[in-house]
This record gives sequence, C-alpha cells and structure tokens, in this order.
Amino acid sequence: MIWIILIAGIISTILYFRLIQKESVCKNVLVNINKNNNDEPYVTEDEIYSLITNSKDSVIGKKINEIDLQKFEDKIKANPYVSDAEIFSSFGGNLKVRITQRQVLMRIINSKGQNFYITTDGVIIPVKTGVSSRVIVANGNINNKYSKLLKIFNSENNKEDAVLLKLYKLAKYIKSDNFLNATIEQIYVNSPNEFELIPKTGKHLIQFGDTNNMKKKFDNLIVFYKDGLRRVGWDKYKVVNLKYLNQVVCSK
Repeated sequence: MIWIILIAGIISTILYFRLIQKESVCKNVLVNINKNNNDEPYVTEDEIYSLITNSKDSVIGKKINEIDLQKFEDKIKANPYVSDAEIFSSFGGNLKVRITQRQVLMRIINSKGQNFYITTDGVIIPVKTGVSSRVIVANGNINNKYSKLLKIFNSENNKEDAVLLKLYKLAKYIKSDNFLNATIEQIYVNSPNEFELIPKTGKHLIQFGDTNNMKKKFDNLIVFYKDGLRRVGWDKYKVVNLKYLNQVVCSK
C-alpha cells in the first residue's frame, strides 16, 4: 500500500512540474552544436539564436506551450550545414536547441572552377564564405554543378554523378586510414575519368585508375611507401602506377 502511495505521489509530482514547465514563459534560448573537434564552425550558436529570437515570432516572452517547436526545428534543418536539430524546454523557462553539424569530407572544384563540399553522409553542400576545411580536394574532369542538398548515393546510372560517387568512396576510404589521410591531399580526375592521387610529401604522381579493387591498391601503396620510398627517398620516382593489381610500377 505504501509503495502505491509513493508511486502515485511521484507521478503526480512529475505531472505537476510538466504542467508548470508548459505554462512557463520562455526567458532564454540555449544552443549546443555537436561537431567533431577538427571541424570548422559552419553553423554557429549566434546564428541559431538569432534565427529563433530575432524573427517577428520570437520565442522570448511566449509561453512554452504556445511555441511551435516543430516549425523552428524545420527552419534550422533548412540550413545546409545542419544534419539534425532538436528543440525542447527545460525548467527555468529555457528552450534548449541541440544541433548536429554536417561533417565535411572533401572539397570539389569542378571543370568550371565552381566549388562545393561533399559531407561524410554523402550530401552536397555549398562552400561557406570565410570558412575553409582542411579536407582532401578533388578537381579535374568533374562536370557536376552544385545542386542544393543533392545526395550522391544511387547515382551510378548517371555518368557525371557516378564520378562524384566514386570520388566520395575514395575520399571515405582515405579518411578512414590514418596513414593515407596523412599522406594524400588531392584527387585529380583525368579525361578517361580515371583517378590520380597527389601526395602531401614528394613530387610523384600516383596513377590509381578506377575504383575497382580499391582496397588492394591502397594496401599496395601503403606497403610501397613504408618499405620502398622510405629507403630510396620520396623524390626517387615521378610516377607510381597502381593500376596493375598485384604490383606497383614506378617510373623516374
């Protein structure tokens, strides 16, 4: 009997505080943005705060239960640099905003000189003025133009989009390996739509070919770097060819 009374009391207390919370007036907006430590701030707390408080339907001074939280979530999610957003109320009249920023994987410079990013989740987003990410760069025979929030997955049927998809897979693999991520800084797409890699150290060019057997090619490259170039020097060769599956062919 005592347990029933205790449980009923706890439930009543929770419901009471929830009612007070809903009836309370919004006094402040607290914004928290989740991003990796190395990511640049493509969206800032001040931007989100201004979006919610400086509009004609500002939330400040309104009752919590009269605020259309979903509307403001949708506004925030419309920002191309935002992956997800959640707004909820807390005690004391605060609205808390939790945002996940998109993570930039690579920068694309197309054949017309236009720039855009591809994120780790395969979404194309614009380059933000004044903000620059230290990510792998791809250029050359890339004809795609920026298209708002275009997803590159399932694009194998379009020849131009297929190039972006392959670039994404290459960059994703390079990013996942600490050695490759520290070694490769650029991908060039040549006229046959094959890929050439440009390292951060040395003056050689890596002819990668297509993305077929990608893991095997990168394994061969890592072994060649660690067991070969470290002994003979980074500038020994001008071209390192990975197109032959079971060997690395070099030319001076």
